[in-house]
Amino acid sequence: MKALIKQFRSDSSIFVVVIVCLIIAVRILPVWQTNFPLNDGGLFYTMVQDIQIHHFSLPVFTTYNHFQIPFAYPPFGLYAVAVFNYIFGWDTIQIIRWLPSVFSVLTVAAFYLWARNFNLPSASWATIIFAFIPTSFKWQVMGGGVTRGLGFLFAILTISFAYSLYHTFNRQSFFLTALFSSLTVLSHPEATWFLIYSLTLFWLFQKHRLLNLKYSLYLVLIALIMTSPWWLTVVTRHGWAPFISALGTGGKWLAGLYLATTLDWELESLISILSVIGLLGIFFQIARGRWLLPAWTLTILLLDARSASRFLTIPIALAAAIFLTRVILPSLKPLRHPFSIWLVIYIFIAAASLAWSVNPILVSLSPDDRAAIHWVAQHSQPDSHWLVMPSAPSDHWSVDRLTEWFPALTNRTNITTVQGAEWLPNEFYRRIRNYKAAKICNNQESGCLDQWSKFTGLKYNYVYVPKVEPACCSLLEYSLKHNPKYHLVYDGPAAAIFSL
Repeated sequence: MKALIKQFRSDSSIFVVVIVCLIIAVRILPVWQTNFPLNDGGLFYTMVQDIQIHHFSLPVFTTYNHFQIPFAYPPFGLYAVAVFNYIFGWDTIQIIRWLPSVFSVLTVAAFYLWARNFNLPSASWATIIFAFIPTSFKWQVMGGGVTRGLGFLFAILTISFAYSLYHTFNRQSFFLTALFSSLTVLSHPEATWFLIYSLTLFWLFQKHRLLNLKYSLYLVLIALIMTSPWWLTVVTRHGWAPFISALGTGGKWLAGLYLATTLDWELESLISILSVIGLLGIFFQIARGRWLLPAWTLTILLLDARSASRFLTIPIALAAAIFLTRVILPSLKPLRHPFSIWLVIYIFIAAASLAWSVNPILVSLSPDDRAAIHWVAQHSQPDSHWLVMPSAPSDHWSVDRLTEWFPALTNRTNITTVQGAEWLPNEFYRRIRNYKAAKICNNQESGCLDQWSKFTGLKYNYVYVPKVEPACCSLLEYSLKHNPKYHLVYDGPAAAIFSL
């Protein structure tokens, strides 16, 4: 018996070491393999520079893409990058490259605290499952994670202490909830919206609603006061229009209803075994008459379609842990302990491998891309307008790293960039429409660009044609080379550039 216990403890120790290494690896390795931020972050890179140029006072507008975008974005993460650069002298690009991964690792620890405060006996299992669902880190380790990942981290800490407050009514939970909710508001708008409807749902599911309502109102008041130096400055300068505009970009409730009915939650399209277990856990909770996690899942889908995949990882991981410990692991009891441990280790290694294999968007601009962009910065007029052809592997502009980083690294205007338009009234969806229309021209002849210009009313001085196969753009490049209206001024391994 002693030998068996010793063997089990040894296997358990191995399990913990393997899991911790995998949790860190899936968040660090994609960043380690490149020397530039993953995917996005160009908008934030420019905004950090704007903060530094203004000697750390809040700028009125950001210079990004020269489109008079109000500097209304929650600035905590941006100031963090600027301060790190100022104090330690670290390169801003490298801070944006590495800091999101640090936030993502800390988010796993925050989730464990949340699972414990949720009174989940299987908090460790829930944390492990959360850590390996790809959407729990995919968007957070990108360059844009300097705000997105930070907001996610603070949001999880807030719901953790708020849930504890609603049950224990202790002073420590109150002050920590006030602190982290304020930091969430100062970090990311989507995380703030997630907090609003999540805490409202928690309040509805508690017994002492009147007392908890009093605490909630106090928390709202404190958060408004603590964040007022930011939002009051923005409102004084620009009115409420930037915030109203940003609120309208989170996705329609009909889109959420579609996600709810089709189960297309971007949890790797339910290929991930962890997502399947989580979905089974949701139905298991419904069968047991435990409605909080199912209601939370549905609320996220209906009210936050744009970011649903990211925030769904929280209830899905909890539900998966419940199903794992109540159904799956008990069925393994007849098996010998060492075999059970190694079976579970194998499952999570498979999950980690899947997390790497299904993330083609966790890439950065190549050295050849940056060489072409550097040429633009050195050899074109500062007031020139560029038509950078969309080159994202999908139709979604948010994974087009070239169109986002181009304005940041060249200080030129790119008329196909969408980032930043969410803060401009009636501009966001028009930019998306223009982006998608431009992508149609990728595999058309040059006349398509004339039609696009007439359709959008936008003019340009240069066309930047990425050399990305098979998505873009060999036919267009060939046609432009044989059109006397266009002149080839740069032909490199990553792009061909034409002037008019």
